[in-house]
Amino acid sequence: MNAYTLKMLFRSIRGSLGRYLAILAIVALGVGFFAGLKSSQPAMLSTADDYMKSQRMYDFQLMSTLGLTGDDLAAFKNLEGVACAEGTYSVDALADIPGGQGAFKFMSLTEEVSVPVLIEGRMPENAGECLADPKAFGSSDIGRTITLSDANDEDTRALFSQESFTIVGLARSPRYISQDRGSTSLGSGSIGGFVLLPESSFSSEVYHEILLWCDFPGLLYSEDYEAASARMEPSVKRLLNQRGALRYQELRREADEEIDEAQAALDEGWAEYNQGAAEAQAALDEGREKLDRAQAELDAGRAQIEENRKKLDEAETQIPKGLEEIEKNRALLDEKEKELEAGRAELAPAYAEISANEAKLQQGRAQLEAAKALVLGPYRLRISAIENDIAMIQSTIDALMKLPIVDEALIASLNERLSLRQADLAEAQAALAAKEQEQFGAQEAELAAGEQAIADARAKLAAAEAEIAAGEQAIADGRAKLDAAEKELKDALAALPEQRRQLDAAETELEAGAQELQAGWDEYYAGAAQAETELQDGRQKLLDGEAELEEAKAEIDGQLRLEVYALDRDANSGYLTFENDVNIVDGVANAFPVFFALIAALVCVTTMTRMVNEERTQIGTLKAMGYSDGAIMLKYLLYSGSSALLGCVLGFFLGITAIPYIVWVAYTILYDYAKLQFYFSPLMYGLSLAVSVLGTVLVTWLACRKELAERPAGLIRPKAPGKGKRILLERITPLWRRLSFLNKVTIRNAFRYRQRVLMMLLGIGGCTALVVAGFGVKDSLANVLDYQYEEISLYDMAVTLDTEKFASDAQAKKLWRGQTCGGAMTWQENITLVSGSAEKSTRVVSASREELAGVISLHDKKGELPFPGPGEAVITEKLSDDLGLKPGDSALMRLDDGREISVKITGVCDNYLSHYVYVCPETVSSPRANTALLQTEDAEAAAALAARLRSDDGISYVSLSAQERDVMAKSMASLDIVVLLLIVCSGALAFITLYNLTNINIMERVREIATVKVLGFYPRETASYILRENLMLSFLGAGLGLVLGKLLHRFVMELIQVEYMTYDVRIGFWSFAAAFAVTMIFAFATNFVMGFKLERVNMAESLKSVE
Repeated sequence: MNAYTLKMLFRSIRGSLGRYLAILAIVALGVGFFAGLKSSQPAMLSTADDYMKSQRMYDFQLMSTLGLTGDDLAAFKNLEGVACAEGTYSVDALADIPGGQGAFKFMSLTEEVSVPVLIEGRMPENAGECLADPKAFGSSDIGRTITLSDANDEDTRALFSQESFTIVGLARSPRYISQDRGSTSLGSGSIGGFVLLPESSFSSEVYHEILLWCDFPGLLYSEDYEAASARMEPSVKRLLNQRGALRYQELRREADEEIDEAQAALDEGWAEYNQGAAEAQAALDEGREKLDRAQAELDAGRAQIEENRKKLDEAETQIPKGLEEIEKNRALLDEKEKELEAGRAELAPAYAEISANEAKLQQGRAQLEAAKALVLGPYRLRISAIENDIAMIQSTIDALMKLPIVDEALIASLNERLSLRQADLAEAQAALAAKEQEQFGAQEAELAAGEQAIADARAKLAAAEAEIAAGEQAIADGRAKLDAAEKELKDALAALPEQRRQLDAAETELEAGAQELQAGWDEYYAGAAQAETELQDGRQKLLDGEAELEEAKAEIDGQLRLEVYALDRDANSGYLTFENDVNIVDGVANAFPVFFALIAALVCVTTMTRMVNEERTQIGTLKAMGYSDGAIMLKYLLYSGSSALLGCVLGFFLGITAIPYIVWVAYTILYDYAKLQFYFSPLMYGLSLAVSVLGTVLVTWLACRKELAERPAGLIRPKAPGKGKRILLERITPLWRRLSFLNKVTIRNAFRYRQRVLMMLLGIGGCTALVVAGFGVKDSLANVLDYQYEEISLYDMAVTLDTEKFASDAQAKKLWRGQTCGGAMTWQENITLVSGSAEKSTRVVSASREELAGVISLHDKKGELPFPGPGEAVITEKLSDDLGLKPGDSALMRLDDGREISVKITGVCDNYLSHYVYVCPETVSSPRANTALLQTEDAEAAAALAARLRSDDGISYVSLSAQERDVMAKSMASLDIVVLLLIVCSGALAFITLYNLTNINIMERVREIATVKVLGFYPRETASYILRENLMLSFLGAGLGLVLGKLLHRFVMELIQVEYMTYDVRIGFWSFAAAFAVTMIFAFATNFVMGFKLERVNMAESLKSVE
């Protein structure tokens, strides 16, 4: 390179500084935008990765409903693959702070895992000091006190060793990389911030969490990291389940022992109660028995006194009557006595007659006996002989029987003889009786009759004698009785006054006894009431004890429900949303910079091609003077290369610093945990240099090579003008005739150079397409929340129920009865949906058609979808795309309880946030509802109801749709800034493109411009003559850009994929209008700037002949 070449280079740069700077600017803009956006995602990831590695953000967060012990921590420290493990405490509590009250998450300070970053102040030195969340507290709060609110329940307060904590510093925690601090069941439902305390500030016996850091290889979110995490997860879960089972067994054993002790104490109490009740009842019964006896005696005494009083009254009346009756009876006795004496006198003759008859009868009896002895004597002698013979035979037999040797024949003979003699005796006796009857029967009967008559007469006399004697005795007794009765009556009559006095005294004494008895009854009833009260109190205490024991059993069963959770980083909402936002930035960076660079390259190609064509005369002159082709070409290569190099270097370093910073600042609305680390990629830098510099140099070389191929004479002479051609519009005669001269010139000039028209249309159209795509990204994301929460999810809150606390759905509904305007009881569970070899984690929702229709709208772009029947399912659009499912296909639902249910897809519904599978209750045989979706009148009513529900033990979790929408809206607001950056850069590119192409147009037509000036055109007319075609081509290019922008937008949205979000890929009418307006505004601005350049065109210099 010689001095002349450098001089010509600098002259060219100075002479066409605008063109040089335009190339520099457009390369800088293209490279800067490309490098800036492409480095934004790596810069954000690198910043997050360094922050999380330096602070050792946990890879796994372990939790158990039964707590985690020191032994559990030791077990995880020894688990292969775990670099660090640390137990932590975490409690949601209400706290009084300067300016009001709020819900905060109190966590223990960690030293090995998820280590906080002190940003101001100092670390706590004792249990009464703490670090505060900079989101909720500021520098002025250091030194102030955070006090636990009295609104906290006793269980919550018992988890702390003291009530108040002094803020000594502000710190960030890697557990919260986003500004969202989560939700809680306290207060308004949102956590206002976190507070970091020393472990000594807590009084819990077990850890609430164990954090594991495994130092996995690879960048966060990378495949290496995810693969390492997936390999480690089964070991962590397996050990966690084992430790959880041991913890459950230990607590169950302790609980059973305590329950057994309480049951034994209760049984002992019942035994003592029953014994005391029996003793008290026995004492009461004994006392009552005594009182009853006394009462009976008292009643008997009163009855006796009354009876005696009646007797006295009767005696006073009857005694005189009795004395009169005695006198009457005495007279009767005298008469009876006379009658007895007369009767006794009548008995003497009867006695004499009986005595005479007896003498006669005795004489007849003696005569009869003498006759009998004479007649019957032989018969009697014979009988006596036979009897003697029988006796002798019998004695002989008895003697023989006693001998040692018995002569049976002799004995038989004797027995036979004995029988004969007994028969003889009977015969003799019969003969005696017959003879006696025959000879003496009549006489014997007559004597017997006489004897009987005498006996009867004597009996009658004896009876009469006895009767008379009895009468006499009776009279004597009667007289004695009358005398005694008379005496008794007279004595009784005399004793009546004394008896009445004694009766009165006894009645007085009895009444005194009655008072004593009443006092005894009063004492008895008082004692009985006291005993009953004491027994009831004792019984109630025992019943309360039984109820408390049953409640304790139920509470223990509830508390001893073992549920363990091994959560990876994806369960951290900030970590997950950061990945989604980074993916969105990456999707934008993968599409827009490429088109940006293509448009910039297109403009550079056009610019350098035009420059070489403009200086063909100079090239011919240099070639004629003997300069080699290489020397001539070097000037242009240096011109384009230097501008491209400067633009590339300037744009690259400005891009990788400014654009990531702007994006990071935009996302500090959501994430503010570290300063951005700028990302420099040598590969990207080399690629930018290669594309920008080598591309520009190559285009310049091709343009120069084409021109240098001609002879110097042909180069020195100007190019012959092209053959004139009629344009299409000229062939439409009626329209062409009606156009003015300037309009005809404008249209002819616009379409005379096809290459220039093509470059203008593509350049302007490309810039417009970028602006349209930018607005389209905003539109596609901006309406997601409106669609989701106003057209699909129509409920205001989701209430997760603890089904064990409610006997039925109706009991749960009582909690919000009268405070909602609609709702549905649903059963929801996380499941895996399988289609062929593909599977996806999602959530199943089961409810009746009637209830679900009021809170969730199942529809697609065409209209409402039919509700799924048994064995059918409606899935959301994102699931359909990810698994390739469409209506009519079958899929398998894998539930948490191990069941696998095959369903037929009957519809694909619109849904923009999360994935869902909707089925009817019959499909999954779902148990009672576990989630209530409720509608309220307004946001205030929803917040008030949520606050009340969160305080109920039967409510596990309450999420407000408004709060979820606010969190998503903040993420969208951050993306708006990125889209705005995209639109501004696209507008700047449009301006530079228009400026560069317009500048080329002016340089090509400088002689024409000078000519119209010489012809007398005013400046505005000259500008209109030249620049009107720019406006026309800008209009056409903008229109083409609207179509290209629609296609580019769809391409960009395909690249922006977020796991739990679906977009409504659309561009609003006003976005098209805004993109068109932006392009036209830059077109007018370019014309305004170029107007000044037209005024500076020198007519004389421009009209000089090239020759």
